[in-house]
Amino acid sequence: MCSSNKGRVLLLLLVLACLNSSPNHEAEAINILSIVIHNNLPSGSQFYFTSDLVKDKYFLQPGQTFGKLANFEARDCTMVYNYVCAKLFLYDPKTDSGHNKVFWSVRKDGIYRSWDDSNWEKKTGWDSTC
Repeated sequence: MCSSNKGRVLLLLLVLACLNSSPNHEAEAINILSIVIHNNLPSGSQFYFTSDLVKDKYFLQPGQTFGKLANFEARDCTMVYNYVCAKLFLYDPKTDSGHNKVFWSVRKDGIYRSWDDSNWEKKTGWDSTC
């Protein structure tokens, strides 16, 4: 095979490999932050949060999940569960740097963070004032 044909074949194989790439790898390659909040509170609980990610109070029913794509800036948040609350950073460059996905689980005993949606670390409990 002549060298120009070898080059064309290699180029064709490269194009096919790119077309078959996973969308997850493409999202990671463009460096976008994904923030996810799971409401794991008991049925009948009242929960909302405020953040620069949403315009007003965002009410999330038990069992529901909120997700948002954002840039890598500090993202503060106030969460309110019935009559208690908590303040935290949904994304903190000091502690979350190197992770492009941050998951939150809102529970009766507090708020948990994960970077893989399966291994959870309790970050804060609830307070009577915020």
